[in-house]
Amino acid sequence: MKRYSPVLRGLFVATALFAQYASAASVTIGNDPVPRTVSDGWREFVLKLETDVIPSDGVLTQWEVNAATPGKLGLLIWSAGTGCDPLPAGTPHNTAGTNCQATIVAVDERTVTPGLNTFTTNIEVQAGQTLGLWIEQASVYFDYELGAGEYVQWCTHNGCTGPAAPAAGSTWALPSEGDWHTYGRDRTYSVRATYGSAAPGIDIKPGTAPNRVNLRSEGVIPVAVLGKADFDVSTIDTATLRFGATGTEAAAVQHALEDVNGDGYYDLITHFSTQETGLQCQSTQGRLTASTFYGQTLTLADSVLPGGPTCK
Repeated sequence: MKRYSPVLRGLFVATALFAQYASAASVTIGNDPVPRTVSDGWREFVLKLETDVIPSDGVLTQWEVNAATPGKLGLLIWSAGTGCDPLPAGTPHNTAGTNCQATIVAVDERTVTPGLNTFTTNIEVQAGQTLGLWIEQASVYFDYELGAGEYVQWCTHNGCTGPAAPAAGSTWALPSEGDWHTYGRDRTYSVRATYGSAAPGIDIKPGTAPNRVNLRSEGVIPVAVLGKADFDVSTIDTATLRFGATGTEAAAVQHALEDVNGDGYYDLITHFSTQETGLQCQSTQGRLTASTFYGQTLTLADSVLPGGPTCK
């Protein structure tokens, strides 16, 4: 049985709806790669973008960055690490704080020109990993302190890197090899990444076919969100679950983790009041919507066959 990972909360932008049986969904994390008010003046340093957390396993296919000057950059993928929680806003840069131990698992080094740069790539990523940047020469646009939580950790060339991009497998350590910059703690960088994540499916009334629903029933309809190797159902915020004719009707009255189809992965088995689903005799699908703790929006569907005294 697969162990489901602890939920790691992160702020990011999710741009795609997930549909059952879709082979992949395009998801973006990071920020709009637009010219901003400031650009880096330093060279040969690395950044760990605390809030740009990868929400689920998949493949990173593209990244974009807006540069003020030409030069070399590298997109970094960090492991989740330990002790990497951001210091509270307003903490002086010379405060010891926590000691972040994370490992660079992938590096994509590129030459950039001023303006928007878009690169295609093929990097396997896992839930909880974080984006970062190695900046050798080019200046990257950013804004200071735009909203709470846009945290950045950085490390200068004399602490963790030099005139070459850090190698995959190298370890990030703070504060022993760097510290927090007083004004740079809250930064919104013009860098964004896109990855493909396989969508989960749902099974209404698991183990039955067709999925007959008695519309006069005062009971509940069981619906399973099916976990898989590249989707961990424990990342779903169960408070956001809705099910019915449009996917906006009934909230879950009960839920649990269980392997309902015997594939070795936990599924999220949920129950919804039949009378709150809004299903009608002419309904052919039941739709489920939810959000993950990472901000992904799920829209999933399975067939239904309504019945009862009113359906003829």
